[in-house]
Amino acid sequence: MHTYIVFKPETTSRCLVAVIKFLREKFPGIGFITHSDIKLSEAEVLMLYSDDMPPAIKAESVNRLANCSLTVIQVTNGAETVAELAHIRGSNVDPAQCELGTLRRILWNELGCEVVELGGGLRYYPNFVHIPQNEREASVCESLFGKHFNKK
Repeated sequence: MHTYIVFKPETTSRCLVAVIKFLREKFPGIGFITHSDIKLSEAEVLMLYSDDMPPAIKAESVNRLANCSLTVIQVTNGAETVAELAHIRGSNVDPAQCELGTLRRILWNELGCEVVELGGGLRYYPNFVHIPQNEREASVCESLFGKHFNKK
């Protein structure tokens, strides 16, 4: 199984370069295949998120990600596990609260971040990446994105 990193539509090319640089530093020898213009339906976007995700965040994700052009990186060397990538992503949804040295914190510090207030204390961070947090999410990503890479 490959690991996929999904860049939300608002992500800039500067962010893409920063993520690849960060991953190459953390995992020397890692391989990537990048594919742009992948589009997901509303149902497919919902599959990316866990069942315990607050409904308002799921709705905002569907609103922002469904039927939009996404850029996806396939991590090709396979030595990096989902758990390792999820750990370096940062464990807090709020990038400013993530551990130093994690991807979300680095992107927050270097690139800033739009914050969308959803009410009830919920926030959505649209210009960040989605990295699967567990094997279930990794399996979903493989089913959604694998076909785009396998036909190249």
